[in-house]
Amino acid sequence: MLHCISLEDALARLTVGWTPSPAALHPRAALVPDRLAELAGEAGQRVTVQPVAPWETSTDLEMLAAVEALDGPLRGELVFITEASFGVDVGAFLVDATELPAFLEEHQRLHEPVFNGDTIIGIPGEGRVLCLHHGDVIIAITRP
Repeated sequence: MLHCISLEDALARLTVGWTPSPAALHPRAALVPDRLAELAGEAGQRVTVQPVAPWETSTDLEMLAAVEALDGPLRGELVFITEASFGVDVGAFLVDATELPAFLEEHQRLHEPVFNGDTIIGIPGEGRVLCLHHGDVIIAITRP
């Protein structure tokens, strides 16, 4: 079963330690890859952009492998913000990294593929945020 949290809670988890904190912003405005990267840069976080496999021709498992190949393994508690997160009564998804394959399958069964357009993955324990942009790039936000 998918474990959902509010978009406000998700934004707060993604931006721990940022000054100024974008958590005061409206989550729907801040939880867009371009805007989140802009806010991160303004808050002194390191922002890097790399090309990634096109989501239109890749499965969720292929996209997950591409993300991990570019930015390292996903570990611990993860926060996923997908296109489905903005639906009524959905929100962000809290996922243990060991449950990723099951999460990908259940998300697709209930909503759509996880990597369908823009997807944000937060790794709060590492202070890392990965934004998969619909323009086939991955924006990595890390502590300076």
